[in-house]
Amino acid sequence: MSLPSFALAASASAWERLRVAGIVADLNRALSGARGCVFWALGLGVSLFFSARPGSEPVVEDELYWIGSAYYHHLAFGQRDISHPDWRLLPARENPPVAKYVIGASLAFAGQSVESLDLLGGFYLLFAQVPGAWGGPPDQAKRAAVVSRMSPEAVRVIRESGRIGVPRAWLLPARIAMICCVSAASLCLFLLGRSLAGGLPALAMSAALPLHPIANEAMNHALADAPALLLSAASALALAGCLKNLRLGFRFSSVALLSAVAGVLAGLACAAKMNSLVMVFLAAGGFGLSLARRSVEGASPRRTIGLAAVFASAAAVVDRKSTR
Repeated sequence: MSLPSFALAASASAWERLRVAGIVADLNRALSGARGCVFWALGLGVSLFFSARPGSEPVVEDELYWIGSAYYHHLAFGQRDISHPDWRLLPARENPPVAKYVIGASLAFAGQSVESLDLLGGFYLLFAQVPGAWGGPPDQAKRAAVVSRMSPEAVRVIRESGRIGVPRAWLLPARIAMICCVSAASLCLFLLGRSLAGGLPALAMSAALPLHPIANEAMNHALADAPALLLSAASALALAGCLKNLRLGFRFSSVALLSAVAGVLAGLACAAKMNSLVMVFLAAGGFGLSLARRSVEGASPRRTIGLAAVFASAAAVVDRKSTR
């Protein structure tokens, strides 16, 4: 290729790149503000049309446990009985509690409630004959105590059929709540992505969330994953705002409030599912990078250390209070 031809080709390629970059910049500007949220809602709606199946997905065994655990929402908010003997049973403290209250609230919103331990006891009873499933003697006694609180009819049906069903009036509201959680997490990711990378990649990322196999599984089943995803995404959004405002020199009180909000949400995420501890490591990395930047700039590290302490304290207090 001759030198003039090469120069012409290089110029054309550079011009094409600039044109594409200009188009992307225009789209990012078009997705700013409230208009961007409208496009997010449209993208999410299309994604949910192809991915949401609350009424047709088969029931998985863990849904028996989580929907059954909404019994404790009924005790706490329906009966307002915090001294009931069932609070001393294994499922009251076996797993992080946030998901059972989210599911219980969704049932209450639909005019339903789980008012017995039949579903939870049935979940344990399904595995009674599986070697090792009930653990050692102490764990066996704890699970047997739950089964003993079941109605005789429920025990008879499960022993005869080896199966347990979930009423559709419970299943649908609980699953719709999970779809709402994933949808709200998608909005958090859109806002977070837009602030970090621009509106176009944020729109693509947030609209694709319900299509991801893991998020899709969480969205179409009443489990703990969707509430944990929402709370983790909301915590990440608040944390990004905190670090950005710290870099821009905002007043410490306003930045500390964002750090506390991020910590509270991270604590609640861990109280939904312990996998959400990843948010604590993400926060540690963010505050660590902020410390490194301020060190290079010769600025005092006290503000960053103070914000990290606020985040950690809020997360620890909320998680401990939630899991007691």
